[in-house]
Amino acid sequence: MTKLLVLVSGLAGCLSVPDGPPVECKVTSECNTDAGEVCDEGVCYGDPPPGPFAALITPPGKRKSELVAREMLLDGLPQDGYFGTFELEKPVTFSGQIVCPNECGASELAATIVVTRPSGFVGGPLFRQVFDTEPRTGAFQLVLPPVRAGEAEYTVTVNPGKRDQPGTTTSIAELVPPLRTTLSIDKNETGKTLDLGEAVPLAITGTIVDAQD
Repeated sequence: MTKLLVLVSGLAGCLSVPDGPPVECKVTSECNTDAGEVCDEGVCYGDPPPGPFAALITPPGKRKSELVAREMLLDGLPQDGYFGTFELEKPVTFSGQIVCPNECGASELAATIVVTRPSGFVGGPLFRQVFDTEPRTGAFQLVLPPVRAGEAEYTVTVNPGKRDQPGTTTSIAELVPPLRTTLSIDKNETGKTLDLGEAVPLAITGTIVDAQD
């Protein structure tokens, strides 16, 4: 019997690994230092585009009752990207009571108060906060950023509550329409009243029809 020795040789293959992105710099002197660029992790940072810019700074969610959002208009960005310290303001409060002495009788003074204001720069977000009154007394407290000189005032809309909630008692939503007014405030104000009886209700009559008939 003849024995055969078979040798199997493996072919070694080579994989081509692409190079990473080119390194822009190794030291800051390789960047445009005249424009304030610095080298960090192989990239030249700095040389921001020309302004102006707008910024909105908001406080952490847990501190919204202590601090308020701040809008800022910036002529330009610092060459090194460091803005320094931005300080958020404390809010001002507008507190008082919803009243409805004649039309509402003994009905609960439950209402939702919606406060809005346009942004101070084009394309900025609308300011909007919603507050509820204390149903038994109509007491409320609005916590808002102060209105500075040249800034838009707030639009305050009081919507009588429980409009769609059936019950054995009459809600003020069945007695008076929503109230809309404006507010400009730069310091705390207390003892204010919002009179739902000042809004004159309008009667709208008509017929609902089926467009397919």
